[in-house]
Amino acid sequence: MGKNIVFQESPNDPGKRSRLWSHDEVSRVLTKNKGTEAIQAIALNYAQPYEARWSTEAFSKTSQLRLLKIRRVHLPHGLDCLPSALRVLD
Repeated sequence: MGKNIVFQESPNDPGKRSRLWSHDEVSRVLTKNKGTEAIQAIALNYAQPYEARWSTEAFSKTSQLRLLKIRRVHLPHGLDCLPSALRVLD
């Protein structure tokens, strides 16, 4: 039920939702650097190791991001910036 409520925040643009946990939507938002300050949490838990092709500045527009859980994700390009609001990095 909670995921449906978050989906209704912006059905057509996942970058404008408060929480992201769908693998496809997170990849789309971070690869194209389409994040916004609406995003407060991102949680990914891949069963197999995943190589993310995210922009190095993928988190530059997510100034309100407080929770980032990315398990089994390899970032070959690294990340240049994380928001100062970030409180949990797992």
